[in-house]
Amino acid sequence: MDFKFLSFYWLFFSSDYLCEPDANVYDIEFTKFKIRDLDTDQILFEIAKPENEELEIDDLNLEKFDDEGSARFVRYQFTPAFLLLKHVGAT
Repeated sequence: MDFKFLSFYWLFFSSDYLCEPDANVYDIEFTKFKIRDLDTDQILFEIAKPENEELEIDDLNLEKFDDEGSARFVRYQFTPAFLLLKHVGAT
């Protein structure tokens, strides 16, 4: 079996994150994420952190998260046609 497929399968179907938030010792922050069809360059999903916008602690509704990790989840809902795409890219 192809190693790339196994890696994708394991990452795609893992039940939790591969590392805890406190493991981010280099303070890496993802500010934008995009999934696209590479054959047509059509954007299928895009999310970005607002630029130049600082939030006050009072502006955050932390009660809406069940635990600290739930704020890290992004829910994708693609149609079955997504599985027919030949080349998908993420940046």
